[in-house]
Amino acid sequence: MMWVTSPACTELEVVVMDWLGKMCGLPKEFLCSESKTGGGVIQGTASEVMLVNLVAAKNRSLKRLNLTSDPNAASKLVVYISNQTHSGAKKATMIAGIHASNVRVLETDPHTLALAPETLEKAILADEAAGLIPCYFISTIGTTSTTAYDPLGALGKISNAHHVWMHVDAAYAGAALVCPEYRHFIDGLEFADSFNFNPHKWLLVNFDCSASWVKNRNDIVDALSITPEYLRNKATESGEVFDFRDWQVPLGRRFRSLKLWFVMRSFGQTKMQEHIRHHIQMATDLEAWIKADDRFEIAYPRMLALVTMKLKAGNAATKRVYEHINSEGKFYLTHSIIGDNYIIRINIGTVTTQEKHVKALWDEILAVSTKVLSEP
Repeated sequence: MMWVTSPACTELEVVVMDWLGKMCGLPKEFLCSESKTGGGVIQGTASEVMLVNLVAAKNRSLKRLNLTSDPNAASKLVVYISNQTHSGAKKATMIAGIHASNVRVLETDPHTLALAPETLEKAILADEAAGLIPCYFISTIGTTSTTAYDPLGALGKISNAHHVWMHVDAAYAGAALVCPEYRHFIDGLEFADSFNFNPHKWLLVNFDCSASWVKNRNDIVDALSITPEYLRNKATESGEVFDFRDWQVPLGRRFRSLKLWFVMRSFGQTKMQEHIRHHIQMATDLEAWIKADDRFEIAYPRMLALVTMKLKAGNAATKRVYEHINSEGKFYLTHSIIGDNYIIRINIGTVTTQEKHVKALWDEILAVSTKVLSEP
């Protein structure tokens, strides 16, 4: 038995992805209703999106240089990421057949953790001089450890000048774009080839729902379309529907657009904005409490609802506080290590989190820190 995505399911996904894109202020080049080539699709995860776009970038680079028939050409393709890019990027390169020696992990600013445009350009120029083919670059809005963000405009111009596919990963932070005051983070997005964020992270949608947009959907379809006779159907061949099987790794797919539609119709843009702003306000309050106590410091600048902190007493004390709080089971924190800094990450994003919970966590941090700092 063959299951074919119905035109109604596909049409709803096209509609809700345009709704969401407009709600987030994405450039018109990414919207199906505003562009002849752009469009959005719902994938499972941001890591999956990285892989799909990398496959498309490889195909586009080889076609541009007329190297698709050269069996050795793919070994010259180079991928660029920063030392703050999500680990899913490296997994994508492994699956796509990019050798580890052709993955450039670029250093970021030690204070902001953003990638400097000159760092990217220097790496691209060096690879071109060595006879390699710069292919794919992942920029980030809201890095996993600290929610740092890259300067998209300058990075995008460099990528465009060297025919490098630029993908923007905003898996967590992209949800905040429903609020106009946070859209400056994507200034310059019009230079990117693809953009992604996960409504299942912070926009009230159940897992899995990863919203992905491309400027030229033909790049994706050209790289991933394989249509044997048993998959041919009149709806696809007439252009009546998008065949999203050609936009992803698996052949089959779930009806993910329905749950996104329910959230958007149930809450509306105003309530979704209130949800984001409430969490950011609670994070802002927590940040102020940390700054007011001279035993602590903010590890890296707060962006949105993720606060990073450490004890001034050093990494060992910070780690002991973190491990003690998690072992008690009342709260669950996460940590990261940036350079020589062991930091505690406090992300306020759960639907049911209220001010009283954040205050209770802060009281716990104070009590545990007092105990740890009193130990010999």
